[in-house]
Amino acid sequence: MRLVRFFSLLAVAVLCTVAFSATASARPEIHYKIDNVYLPTPGEATIEGHFENNGDTDAYAKWVEFDLILTADNGQQMWADYGIKHNFDIYIPAYSSIEYTFYIQHPDIPEYHNSFNWQYKRMRTHWDTSAG
Repeated sequence: MRLVRFFSLLAVAVLCTVAFSATASARPEIHYKIDNVYLPTPGEATIEGHFENNGDTDAYAKWVEFDLILTADNGQQMWADYGIKHNFDIYIPAYSSIEYTFYIQHPDIPEYHNSFNWQYKRMRTHWDTSAG
């Protein structure tokens, strides 16, 4: 009788652990990654990238904030800005990737068609499970 009770309690404990851990871990995990940067006109940078949702719940990307540094091939810094923030409301399904391009406007961004290096630092992506 004790053995049956023990295994019954063990089965209930295992089922509760599985059920609660599955619901507790259900959440989005959205990150924006920059794929390329272009400088087509003075005062504007085109940022091409994509959102990745590695979580198991659909969500909306709300904003990204990052630092961007542009350096010419000779190593001279062409332009840098810190705390760049871009707002949007983009639906990202679970376990998927969505391409997204946006533009940064700043009077000091040069027009530059030659090869240059870019790097971003401190990328933060904010998301929410509801639109708006």
